[in-house]
Amino acid sequence: MMPRPWFRMLVPAALALAAAACTESLVISDPPAEDSPLFEVEYQNYAWGPQWNGFYVDRQGRVYRYNLGASRNSAYADSVMTPQQLAAKYDNMRMLVKTLSAGEASSKYELVPQAAAGSYTDQQGVCADAGGERYSAWIYEESDGKYHRLLLHLRGDIAQANRSAAAKALFHWLEGVTGTAAEGCDPSE
Repeated sequence: MMPRPWFRMLVPAALALAAAACTESLVISDPPAEDSPLFEVEYQNYAWGPQWNGFYVDRQGRVYRYNLGASRNSAYADSVMTPQQLAAKYDNMRMLVKTLSAGEASSKYELVPQAAAGSYTDQQGVCADAGGERYSAWIYEESDGKYHRLLLHLRGDIAQANRSAAAKALFHWLEGVTGTAAEGCDPSE
């Protein structure tokens, strides 16, 4: 059964709105555990059959692939999640892809405060039926015990970018680490 046209537009719009979650008042500190997620690359598309998969990088520099398949559990797209919710999301068909050099992920995470201070391009409708690919950093907030998403870059049907040099550097680093570099459907600046 093909999704209705309005649903195909709803998913990228939901990703874009969730990506714009407020992070300016967060205190950026070290995540609580060695296997805590630092970064995520997430792809969702329902135009030509449901797809929802991605990668995450943990504090130890392990890069995992996960696959939610045809899931429509919108809680997995939230921009504020408990450690248990993130673990449940990432446990779906999880597979270790590679391990980065010692300290690489942690040193990249040091750019997150600068990225959090960045401004955003306006959301733009760029492509049709491309879905959405979102590059994020996760900020653990001790006061509420939850992870808060920091958008670095969003491309696809809806596109938006964090303008800071740190966010751009993290986005391009994540493209290389996960092999997700692509041309097109990107926001213009």
